[in-house]
Amino acid sequence: MFKFSIIICSYNGSSRIINAIDSISKLLLSHAFSYDVIIVDNNSTDNTFTVANQLKVKYVDIFDIIVIQEFTQGKVFALESALNYSFSDWIIICDDDNLLKNDYLLVAYSLIKNFSDVGIFGGDSNLFVSNNIFVPEWFTSHSLKYAVGKQHSKSGYVTYKDNLWGAGSIIHRNSLLKVLKTVSMLVKNDRWEDSEIGYRFILLGYKLYYSEDLIFEHLIDIARLNIYKHNEILLNYKYNRDSLEKYRHFIKYYYFNKLKYFSIIKWNIVYLFSLFDILLSNNFGKYNIMINLFTNFGNDEDYKLIKKFYKKNKFNYL
Repeated sequence: MFKFSIIICSYNGSSRIINAIDSISKLLLSHAFSYDVIIVDNNSTDNTFTVANQLKVKYVDIFDIIVIQEFTQGKVFALESALNYSFSDWIIICDDDNLLKNDYLLVAYSLIKNFSDVGIFGGDSNLFVSNNIFVPEWFTSHSLKYAVGKQHSKSGYVTYKDNLWGAGSIIHRNSLLKVLKTVSMLVKNDRWEDSEIGYRFILLGYKLYYSEDLIFEHLIDIARLNIYKHNEILLNYKYNRDSLEKYRHFIKYYYFNKLKYFSIIKWNIVYLFSLFDILLSNNFGKYNIMINLFTNFGNDEDYKLIKKFYKKNKFNYL
């Protein structure tokens, strides 16, 4: 039987996972699939592990809950640990502050059966706030950075447009293992690792798909809705933006370049001429990109790592 694993990676989320698990207990089911839940206590300093085990007992008659601990901080490490305990076909990443709509599994199963070329599906979320929480004005224009709102204008492939949030995403399990374990990740921030995972799925030969029928509620902690935390998020994005941009360059100019080998010869020649102060190109930005992508003379470590991931997997698609 087809199986899902709903993975909740939590750091100090003892109060949040209660609501997340409650929403999962209300999911509509089908005879076509089954599911389990894996809660990862990611080096919490509160009683997340204890609460998770209490929930395991509470819902034992409804669904299986596996509770594990990962002592290395970081969502990627928590995900890897969860995948090692999962024997499912696909996983659903449910953050500890996400409430899945009751038809989430039904929609997910339908999408997977109808779009066999897709490796990641994503949807929309609605902000859930209690009456006493004030939502600042700046949040509206930046809500997508918090995985809140409508990711795209309509349902469809988004492979060449943008990536999808990790929150609420439905991901092919074995391919995610390959993405996380083949070569170390470039991005060192949980918030932007989702984008890197999306780019790596493209390099594995998969497409990304957005469905406006996949909906969850996002319970954002009031502590995150302050201008200082917001500015920290913007700084983290600027710090990781260059590495993510290199994935886009690699996909556009190398992965989808049908004249790849001609380009390799061309840009090697361009580079060799430049050593003698003879410039054959006035496009210096693209020139530097191409040199790093297509030659062995480039010294960019990010491009080298991206190439390494691609070459290790290009003849080994699932």
